[in-house]
Amino acid sequence: MFKNVNKKYLMILAAGVIAACSILISACAKEEISIEFSTAYAEVDEELSVEVEGADKVSYEWIVGGETIENNTSSYTPTADDLEKWIEVVATAGRRTATAKMYFSKLPVVYIDTNGATIDSKEDYIDATMSIQGNDTFSDETILYDGAIEIRGRGNTTWEKPKKPYRMKLDEKTDVFGMGESKHWVLLANYLDESLMRNTLAYDLSGSMGMEQMSTVWVDVVLNGEYAGNYQFCENIRVDDTRVDIFDWEGFAEDSAAVIAEAEELDEDDLADYMVENMEWITSGQVDFEGTAYQIADYEEIETPDINGGYILEIDEYYDEVSKFKTTSSQPVMFKNPEFVSTNKDMMTYVKEYVQAFEYAAYSTDYTAEFEGKVVHYSDLYDMDALVDYWILNEIFNNEDFNKKSTYMYKDIDGLMKMGPMWDMDWSSGAAGTSTTDVNRWATLNFRTNAQAGQWYRGLVRDPYFLIKVQERYWEIRDNQIQNMLDSIDVNYEYLKESGDADTELWTKTTEAYGYGRATTFEKDVKNLKNWLKHHIAWIDQQMETERTFTSAFLSKNAGVTLGLADAAGGGLLLKISTSALGNADVYVNGRKCDRIEGVSGNATYVIPAEKLTAGAGKKNVIEVKVKDDFETVIAEEYITVKGE
Repeated sequence: MFKNVNKKYLMILAAGVIAACSILISACAKEEISIEFSTAYAEVDEELSVEVEGADKVSYEWIVGGETIENNTSSYTPTADDLEKWIEVVATAGRRTATAKMYFSKLPVVYIDTNGATIDSKEDYIDATMSIQGNDTFSDETILYDGAIEIRGRGNTTWEKPKKPYRMKLDEKTDVFGMGESKHWVLLANYLDESLMRNTLAYDLSGSMGMEQMSTVWVDVVLNGEYAGNYQFCENIRVDDTRVDIFDWEGFAEDSAAVIAEAEELDEDDLADYMVENMEWITSGQVDFEGTAYQIADYEEIETPDINGGYILEIDEYYDEVSKFKTTSSQPVMFKNPEFVSTNKDMMTYVKEYVQAFEYAAYSTDYTAEFEGKVVHYSDLYDMDALVDYWILNEIFNNEDFNKKSTYMYKDIDGLMKMGPMWDMDWSSGAAGTSTTDVNRWATLNFRTNAQAGQWYRGLVRDPYFLIKVQERYWEIRDNQIQNMLDSIDVNYEYLKESGDADTELWTKTTEAYGYGRATTFEKDVKNLKNWLKHHIAWIDQQMETERTFTSAFLSKNAGVTLGLADAAGGGLLLKISTSALGNADVYVNGRKCDRIEGVSGNATYVIPAEKLTAGAGKKNVIEVKVKDDFETVIAEEYITVKGE
């Protein structure tokens, strides 16, 4: 059929066809295949399979913990021995290959990729991505994350250690692990806590007692493709309706900036940044921005609340926040929120005077101080229940940083200051290298370094009313919340043991990792913690057995006064006082001064009105007598209790 075609032309045509086929074959050869696991996470003794696209005939190579498995199939069933190892599968089709890789853990796994950048600053964020691999507890994709983040270092002591803690800001608010929507999260390294669980135990106990709690989830972290250890993925302490739910001045500044920017055609972000960092406008009523004064009163949408709340404070001897002050007893108090409150003199002054009044009251012989022209009891300033619970929690764990570092408190508008949330408990409960190994002592009386020298609780424990409220509360929670915390240690260990072993193996390889005489295995570390808590709480039980076994550790051994009670004829109680001291006797009921008996010597009586006995049914009213000389020095004192009806 080609007899009339030039042979030279046929040769060119044939060569073109061959070239076209070669190009097509080459293109087909270069077509990629893809592989992915059929499930989001692996489980022990459950088949793990992969799906391959782009090829029909495929061979498989499974590599677990760096060792090749004899298994040329699309699935593999991991065993318990495979936990805390990489599971990798390579699919091959001709000359084409594709690889899928997963870190196998009972815990969720957090993969962070900084594109090779080093996280070397606590101030400057760097860009990164984060994806979270769930587990059988956290399998709902809506509570996981896969997207952009910013990440930087955090912490003080731990930041100087090989295993670094981190702070993260997500690209968008996410309800991570069901802990509430937020952009802001932290990864706690627990480098100084060889058991990995002191923070979780304390946080969970505080939550079960009704305090604000920072929720947390244990995770394994993979940083830039390398296993980085066991971490706590945790809420950080900040104003938020799912965290510390109080008025948010920074949020108010941003909302107000949006109103002004829209009305005046200004850049909203620039104005918001200015109003957050320059807060004098809150009380002056005027925003001076880029040479123009804007009157808050001109914008009816903006209603400025009272400045008597909306604050998170922290006692921390590092004293490194923007806004801060020291009390007369040298307590270093810093503002966590709002950060730039020091730009508003009125707000700073209010908080400083409020806190100072509480400190004065805590150390006063009458438990009172003056604030805003009134004489107030310390419980008029700080929530009594929160004061009691916070003390108990720190004493249970014998927290060496108690009233030294990471001691938080917060106040909402028109509310009392509350102690908490609990934070940073790794330096406690017999941890290796700490001064907490003795199970038979009170942290309040023992720790006196730096900021602790003048700590407020050293004043409060001189008040028998405070001590009796502590004893009552302790026995309310001893057989449920406290016991549940102790019981959870074994449950936590079973969950964490493989991850804990892997973390221990990784970080004990460093020069000074856990270099405080720690145990040799994660199991022994957890047993040490459990034994310490068991013995310390048994000791507290003994101290709390009766009023006197408890209060005698804190109150004067030479009372100099004997008290008795009887029913008064007209109602109330007849207080019988016997003392060899000569002076004026002040009578206190439930921590508050009731009256003064002038010139007491020998025997005296006083009728306590029924309305002063404010303890509820089954609770103890605490009646105290202080005999003072003419210089108001206490020369004799004693207390007695009676249950309310």
